Amino acid sequence: MPVWGFGTVLKTKNASITLNERIFGYFPASKYIILCPVKVNYSNFMVSRPQVPVDRVVYNTYVRVKNNLAFQKNEEGISIFWPLWATAYNLVYMLNANKNWFAKNIIVTSASSKTSFCFAKEFGRRNNGTRLIGLTSKANVDFVKSLKLYDVVLTYDNYKNLETDMKSLIVDVAGDRLLNSNLAKHLGDNRVQTVTVGMSHYEPNEKSLDARPAEETSRNRTSLFFAPVWILKRRDELGKEKAQELEEIAWNDTVQHLHNWIKFSKFKGPLTTEIVYQKAIAGKLDAKVGYIVSML
Repeated sequence: MPVWGFGTVLKTKNASITLNERIFGYFPASKYIILCPVKVNYSNFMVSRPQVPVDRVVYNTYVRVKNNLAFQKNEEGISIFWPLWATAYNLVYMLNANKNWFAKNIIVTSASSKTSFCFAKEFGRRNNGTRLIGLTSKANVDFVKSLKLYDVVLTYDNYKNLETDMKSLIVDVAGDRLLNSNLAKHLGDNRVQTVTVGMSHYEPNEKSLDARPAEETSRNRTSLFFAPVWILKRRDELGKEKAQELEEIAWNDTVQHLHNWIKFSKFKGPLTTEIVYQKAIAGKLDAKVGYIVSML
């Protein structure tokens, strides 16, 4: 099972990487891993994984914490939020690149999830005049309202309260096909687009769906968002330095709210990690808690 997290270099044969150096990246859920860097610079290093497509370079890149101030300041926040926030941040970029499909309402499913409310935070920061509507379960409705990031919060069983006379876009984080079908029927022709966030079996073709302009995905009004594609697209369009500068501004704006949004809880050891994992599978984790686990 792959996870995002921090690791410590216990042995090294690479002269550029020091013993006990902290790194952040994509790991297996195990105590140890052998990494073979092929490209090392001041801020990160890359490993070679031939099975990983070239457009997913983010999964092969490890941040060198000692040379990245943002990763030193808030390890808890980075552990829980960084990959999810990066997904949300680039999702906003995708919507804005397509002029939000001219939607007046943005409907976000799984509104209590960290990806969703990070998206709401960033979208609200960069867009005025478009309403954010969060859909969530009854158990999480009070939590979602407490975030104060959505203009309207509804439970899933109240989806028929959504306005049907305004152009609406669905940001599908929940991945619930029945819910998506019900929303599509309810909104009718005023559903301008459904953007599906993340697909474990996503297969890029010669021209990625993610990078297509709005008119090319208008037939079924559904788009697949895949963060690595849009990270590369954003850097190509803005330039790497400008893209990183804007990213840093947005992250700094978000990070100050993290401890107000959720409580961070740490768990150690493989057995405890498995308990947390089984609760996650069963849907029994508390949305108000950020669970940080360590295999050691």
